[in-house]
Amino acid sequence: EGVFEVSLPTEQEDLIQALNKEVNFVEGVKVDLEVQKVPGKTITEIYWMCNGERITAKTPGYKITNKAKYNRLTIESTQEKDKGSCTCFAKGIGTEDSEEITISGEAGSVTLTPMKSTVSCTAGKKGCRVGCNYETNGPNVNQGNTKVCKIVNGKDT
Repeated sequence: EGVFEVSLPTEQEDLIQALNKEVNFVEGVKVDLEVQKVPGKTITEIYWMCNGERITAKTPGYKITNKAKYNRLTIESTQEKDKGSCTCFAKGIGTEDSEEITISGEAGSVTLTPMKSTVSCTAGKKGCRVGCNYETNGPNVNQGNTKVCKIVNGKDT
């Protein structure tokens, strides 16, 4: 007579499948990492780890959506620190599985292209303007937070 514990060996079994193994972002955009749940498999626990940190529903900047067919981790506004990898871990009855997703990205940038290749101005007269086309690759970079330097005789001033 007595108290004893029985533990079943854990087997590696497909419980989840990553929608994408690699995700690329431009800084400031929202990114979704998603795993599909294998039909007919019972999942008792599912969670995410990103760059060594466990992500929960209370982790700022992240959102976790758990549905019958999938689990999704949303990074609300990607930053340089989000590069690396996130792994989704799933546990079932006597089984476990994980899917790693590699995350890469780049900083937002601005490209200014002159509308004209040559602009002639008269010294001492106002009204000489150089027009530029403005292009950006991210939502956090806009005309309001960019500065164009003055160029005199081909040199920055």
